[in-house]
Amino acid sequence: MQIKNYFLLILVLLTVGCAGPQLTVVSQAGGPMPDPHYIARSTSGIQIRATYYYVGLNEIKDADESTHYTPTYLDRKTSTIKSGDYKKLQLMLEVYNPFNVTYLVKTQQIVQRDINDQDEITQGMVAVSKLNYRHYMFQLPLEGKRVMYNVSLVSEDGREIFMQTGTFEYQLK
Repeated sequence: MQIKNYFLLILVLLTVGCAGPQLTVVSQAGGPMPDPHYIARSTSGIQIRATYYYVGLNEIKDADESTHYTPTYLDRKTSTIKSGDYKKLQLMLEVYNPFNVTYLVKTQQIVQRDINDQDEITQGMVAVSKLNYRHYMFQLPLEGKRVMYNVSLVSEDGREIFMQTGTFEYQLK
């Protein structure tokens, strides 16, 4: 009889617990987090954390003829993007820096235009920051045959890598 009561209690708890409101993950800026999104953390004691996601944007016209963009959030394992699928392709990066450590934002972009062509490699420093929170938007290329894109946060002297997004590699068809 007592086992039956425990079973009934567990059943009631499961039913009530699962029927609660659905949780929404919210970004630092207050909006819902896109799905999928990724989180990277520094492995040092600096404790810099970044949330990032890839988004394809398509243009739409409103009733007043103004142009707006609708997002499609992409998995970082996306390997093929068809020509004309998106008007813009972007990497959004939100950096949380609780101790206001100065860091550099570096990018590396490799574009292969044709199978027989030499890869075009572009890399550079995009920003220097020590803000507690900062949002970055990187425009990714929609030309070429194959593209690889990577963002790193490094120490001010460039010797220590705080975090990397990893390489987002895609082919354009």
